[in-house]
Amino acid sequence: MTTAPDRTRQRIVTRLLVAAVWLAAVTSSGIASGSNLGFLKDAPITRFTGPDLEMFQSNLTAALEQNADGSTRRWENPNTGSSGQIAVINSFTQDSKRCRRTRIGNRARGYAEAKTDAVFCQESDGQWKLLPPSKPPTADPVDKPANK
Repeated sequence: MTTAPDRTRQRIVTRLLVAAVWLAAVTSSGIASGSNLGFLKDAPITRFTGPDLEMFQSNLTAALEQNADGSTRRWENPNTGSSGQIAVINSFTQDSKRCRRTRIGNRARGYAEAKTDAVFCQESDGQWKLLPPSKPPTADPVDKPANK
């Protein structure tokens, strides 16, 4: 039986993955149109197992909450060969929210690494939300560093 915290975590992971796949779709290979998403069938994240997704999600959250700017958090599942890294590029404040620019790379056994840049902002409830590519940061990260 699935508990309420498990369902909440599953929803968060699902939303994060949908956002990551969507972000990869609009940023990969200069493709800006959703009309040709066939290239995603071989994206590493689509090959992740449940434990792979959990490792990715927990490491992403930990990187957003704990990593210093310029540092990278790596993860690997030795059972599946999947791995990845989350580099925190910089932190800044936008709309009174702490935001972090990241570079995410993921691999699944037998598939090339896929990398994407993403910005996450922390909501008032503490959850990290992916900033859509259509809404780039308005503040120059150098001008408005985030308070830790």
